[in-house]
Amino acid sequence: MTRKMVLTALISGLVTLLAVFVTFKLLPSEKEIERQLQRQYSTGDPQFRRSMGVLLGPPPRAGVKVHENRPWTEKLHGEFAAIFGSQL
Repeated sequence: MTRKMVLTALISGLVTLLAVFVTFKLLPSEKEIERQLQRQYSTGDPQFRRSMGVLLGPPPRAGVKVHENRPWTEKLHGEFAAIFGSQL
């Protein structure tokens, strides 16, 4: 490689980094949550279904069960038990 090619590649890289930096500085930043919302009722409460219906659209149909997500450690425990408990 000649010295001119190395210098061109270096300048191109620096100009690209500068352009990316300027672009990200000019873009609006993400909004942050300013306050934590309090939990007012559990998922089994009828008011929960009404609130979710208002937020997400029509209420769930009859027979659709709403439940809280388990922590990921509980999910992994069950999956590992199924994997290691299986027979080949």
